[in-house]
Amino acid sequence: MIFGAGRMIVCCAIVAVTSGAGLELLGESETSIAHIPSTDGTDIEVECGGAGPNLVIVHGGTGDRSRWKPLFPCFASHFTVCAMDRRGRGGSGDSADYSLQ
Repeated sequence: MIFGAGRMIVCCAIVAVTSGAGLELLGESETSIAHIPSTDGTDIEVECGGAGPNLVIVHGGTGDRSRWKPLFPCFASHFTVCAMDRRGRGGSGDSADYSLQ
């Protein structure tokens, strides 16, 4: 059963990307944006929507949470989806300078 559920989500993700689906299916008013302070005080921006078990999605590299918008409608129909901006990206703050020693 778990294999089947995962397979359904992957298929839905492919359809969402190829059809150009976006937040027009899950309106901006159906998501909420929160600013959560990290342990060092850096403000992390998170956008959440949907209902069900929690699913946290994080962008890679130099992107921001908007990379996940085409998939939000699919995920939000099964999960409470929270897409976060990594520090220094999108709406999240950047941390103080540091060095590796």
